[in-house]
Amino acid sequence: MADELRQRLVEAQNEGRGLRVYCGYDPTRSDLHLGHTITMRKLRQFQELGHEVTFLIGTYTSL
Repeated sequence: MADELRQRLVEAQNEGRGLRVYCGYDPTRSDLHLGHTITMRKLRQFQELGHEVTFLIGTYTSL
């Protein structure tokens, strides 16, 4: 799986196109916690590099 991802990243870079990065959060309570900031910061880094980021917070399990 890592080799396939690496190949896709190389292809995207060679073609000069950005990535689409998605991360979904489904908190078990009504709030997010400090641990969520790790991936949130990484999403921000992708965004600053010009990639398209999708950030989704589910609410079903936090009700």
